[in-house]
Formats: sequence, C-alpha cells, structure tokens
Amino acid sequence: MLTIDTLANFDITRWDNVLSQSYERTIIKLIINRERTEYQKRYAEAVNQVDKR
Repeated sequence: MLTIDTLANFDITRWDNVLSQSYERTIIKLIINRERTEYQKRYAEAVNQVDKR
C-alpha cells in the first residue's frame, strides 16, 4: 500500500491510475525513485563534508 501511495504522490484519488499501469512501467518508476533517493543522499553527504571544511 505504501508503494501505491508513493507512486500516486500520496493522492488517494490517483490510486486507480497507478493500479492500471503496466508492471514494467511501475518497476521502472520505482527504480527511478530509488536512484533519485540514493543520489540525493550522496549529494547531501557531499555538501555536509564541504560545509565542515
């Protein structure tokens, strides 16, 4: 349920749209979200290291 809610941008009115998407499209979106989150985490760590200098 959390995955559906995340893909629907926390908008319950969009759940049906998410559920109607193909498996392939859904997996690709989840991978993109994961990569974006990992990038943002690494970026924040890099910025914090620069700030500590």
